[in-house]
Amino acid sequence: MDNRDRQDCIIDIQRIEQLLSCGIFQLKKAGNVLQQSAFIDLMICLRDLLRKVERYATRISFTDDILVNNDVRDVTDAVTVVRDACCHIDTPKRQFSIRGGVVVLFSFNMVKVFY
Repeated sequence: MDNRDRQDCIIDIQRIEQLLSCGIFQLKKAGNVLQQSAFIDLMICLRDLLRKVERYATRISFTDDILVNNDVRDVTDAVTVVRDACCHIDTPKRQFSIRGGVVVLFSFNMVKVFY
């Protein structure tokens, strides 16, 4: 791993720790105007970290509590799909299929399901 990627990993881990420990995701903070931004930041950092782990070591591939489908084989794919849905809201990346052909449209604070 080169120095730049090593530094990126350190920054990602520090940022993830900050986000998870700051209290923004606590129930009493539900609806906080910064919660959505914190979640997006968390997904971006997780995706970057998982990509580097896969490149330089071994892909994180557990499937516990993951709904496996054509787009999601494991937790790494799940993070990628959620990150893309958060960051590309004006593209089809907001939509993904789950069992039985149900299409889910990603939206903050609610999930809209279309049959």
